[in-house]
Amino acid sequence: MKKQSQTIPILIEVFSVDSESQNRLDLFICNTINFSPKDDLGSMEYPVFTLSTKRKYNVRRYERNGTFIEITPSVLGHATIFDNDILIYCISQLVAGLNAGRQIGRTVRFPAFNFFANTHRDAGGKEYSLLAQSLVRLRGTTITSNLTTEDPITKEVTKLVGAGLIENFTIYKKSAETEEIGTVEITLSKWLYNAVQAKEVLTLDQKYFELRKALERRIYLLVRKHCGNQPSWKISLKLLLEKSGSESERREFRRMIKFICDSDTLPGYKMNYVETEDFVLFQNRINKETVKDAITQLVLNLK
Repeated sequence: MKKQSQTIPILIEVFSVDSESQNRLDLFICNTINFSPKDDLGSMEYPVFTLSTKRKYNVRRYERNGTFIEITPSVLGHATIFDNDILIYCISQLVAGLNAGRQIGRTVRFPAFNFFANTHRDAGGKEYSLLAQSLVRLRGTTITSNLTTEDPITKEVTKLVGAGLIENFTIYKKSAETEEIGTVEITLSKWLYNAVQAKEVLTLDQKYFELRKALERRIYLLVRKHCGNQPSWKISLKLLLEKSGSESERREFRRMIKFICDSDTLPGYKMNYVETEDFVLFQNRINKETVKDAITQLVLNLK
């Protein structure tokens, strides 16, 4: 079956690494040109990132089927779903490295320009400032959870208690005479790095980065995880609201869902709201016959 993913055909900025950095076994240099964007299964399933464009400082909690996740914000508020682009970029580069047989490490370094190019952002002065703010939010946002990941080597199970989305970061200027960011170095959290090593990730459509609304992005990540390459997937509006992490009332959430359905912007999937049953049906665009079968089956179920 044809994959939904696309390889990113973007020429990245080449950067040199000093000999000291080259000898660091823990440092992974992000220099893969052609790679597919990937996200980790945990943050695709759980509403780790806020959908709000305003700074909020409330502690958010999500609980379902015995698993809970509690998110405490940074001094700049909660990490946003757009901040997650940084993690997606790092995950994608690390998995590409694994697939190429390279040794990877929990600390990664990349030119800011390459990140902007591969996530469809302008490389202007404003973006450099926003990148720094995103890193602060990722570093400061704390996750407390009983969700676990297994270390692929020791087989020990890590319990996520008080873990940041990233452990630390360093921003390097291009020169002493400018404030422009040259490269960024990030140490990923242990749980995220374990997920990468175990390849607990899914490939995203490159058009994901073209989605400008936070809810569209969150909906795409959910349907990518739950529908995948299946013909269709349906979910009640109530549960979709819960899984999305949206803080909107159900009536307003329903309005936003209808708008996304009408806009038809989700890459790889057709989205329909079924008002009589108050649920949302997602249909895979890849195979028209499977979409047709899904609609036929839905009609039969409603009779």
